[in-house]
Amino acid sequence: MRGGARGGRADAGASDATDAVLEVLRRDADASRALLRLVAAQGAVSSQLIDNLNASIHIRALLTDVFVLGEMVGV
Repeated sequence: MRGGARGGRADAGASDATDAVLEVLRRDADASRALLRLVAAQGAVSSQLIDNLNASIHIRALLTDVFVLGEMVGV
């Protein structure tokens, strides 16, 4: 354990933060998946429906989550 007891708390804090971010990512992915399934179930998909899907806060949140995580891991 790096840094003794102090490092242990820091590691636990980082782990808690990571777990929290992954939970947010899971919720955003679930909401986005529900929207995508709804669109896929339509008989016809209009340009306006796709525009509204692109404007969805859930899709935007998921993309932002992925971009932030990508920056953190250096992708």
